[in-house]
This record gives sequence, structure tokens and C-alpha cells, in this order.
Amino acid sequence: MIDEIDIPAHTDDMPSFLLWELDEFLVLMLCFLGGYIARGMWPFVGAAIGLWFTARMRRWKQNEMMGAIPHIVFAAGWAGINKLYRNAKHGVLWS
Repeated sequence: MIDEIDIPAHTDDMPSFLLWELDEFLVLMLCFLGGYIARGMWPFVGAAIGLWFTARMRRWKQNEMMGAIPHIVFAAGWAGINKLYRNAKHGVLWS
């Protein structure tokens, strides 16, 4: 008989930074930095836009499967493993 193994429910969770998950924090910081580069009052506008995008993103992620964004990135081929491994199942590298 096969032994049962406990698999954690949070395997696909993104790393957290302060109050946000990493992907949400990056969106917030990109908007803030865009405003900072524009100077004047734009960092505050950029932060407000970033908070709005972050809230929308968090709402979208609640309706999707856990780890949806990393799955989208790998499915699109932006961070593919197959660029390194010819056959990832057996660990065969490209020569």
C-alpha cells in the first residue's frame, strides 16, 4: 500500500513583502517609481494608481486558482524551464 503524504496547501503562494504579495508589491512600486521619475506631485499620483491596480489585482487573484500569475508566466513561455532542460522529467540538459 502507498503511504500518504501531506502536501501543504500554500505551495503556490507568492512570497510576501509587508502587506502585499510580491507581484502586488512590484505593481505598486512600478507605479510609484513611474511617478517619481516624472517629479513634482506625481509620486503620490503614481502611488494612488498603484494602490488601485493592486486592489484590482488582489480581487482578480481571489477568483482565480492559487499561483495563477506564475502559471500564466510559465504558460506564456516568459520564464520557461525548457530553455535549460531538453527533458525536465529526466533532468537532461541541452548540450
